[in-house]
Amino acid sequence: MNDATWRPALWLCARLFATPNHPPLSRSDFHQALSPYTAVSRPLRRVIALRTAALSSLMRRADACLPASGAILDAGCGHGQMARWLAREPGREVVGVDGSGPRVEVARSVKTPANLRFEHANIDDAITDSDRLWDGFTFVDLLLYLDPKAQRHVLLCARRAARPLAIMLIKDSITEPAWKHGITRAEERLKLSRGYYGGASDGCLTYRSRDEWVALLRETGWEVVEDERTSRLLPYPGWVAVCHPV
Repeated sequence: MNDATWRPALWLCARLFATPNHPPLSRSDFHQALSPYTAVSRPLRRVIALRTAALSSLMRRADACLPASGAILDAGCGHGQMARWLAREPGREVVGVDGSGPRVEVARSVKTPANLRFEHANIDDAITDSDRLWDGFTFVDLLLYLDPKAQRHVLLCARRAARPLAIMLIKDSITEPAWKHGITRAEERLKLSRGYYGGASDGCLTYRSRDEWVALLRETGWEVVEDERTSRLLPYPGWVAVCHPV
């Protein structure tokens, strides 16, 4: 199957991953988001395209809610799709950070605008290792891989490094409903056991309920101003929150 066949199919699949109130990228924007990756291998292009379909609604939402200028940190950037999309706004200085060296190398290997860079680093180090204050953060499918203490630490670090009007977008899995939680936990355990994310096979998984997340964010200096769950059609208990510092 060539690109002309599976790309339109994945664009249609992106609608399944969209949150109820936020549509995915348009067809032309979806193809534009994939266009920098044409030189990578075909199997990897398909992995990137599938992930872009899953991120499509969030990419559009992040672009709309994050400041149009200032320093933006995309934590857990993977191959760089979200960070690259946000960097289309020239007033932003976007930094994509990931703990997987191979994924960061792929992100760096394709054409990158001047206002975007990628770093292989731990998330808390990336937040705190400079005197920079951040205007925006995205934490997409990242925090669940940290233990409870590390989750709190990262959110506290982000709060200390946030400008007063900063915005943080979080997307993660929660514990309700229980049957969806069971599916996603089993899938993540399988991925970790096979080294899918490049880390230890016994890596941590920490899930919280929606109310537990709201409480933790409040304790670490963040207020959830908007939140919703991902599509009911998916067997995954996704939760998306937009947060402001308090």
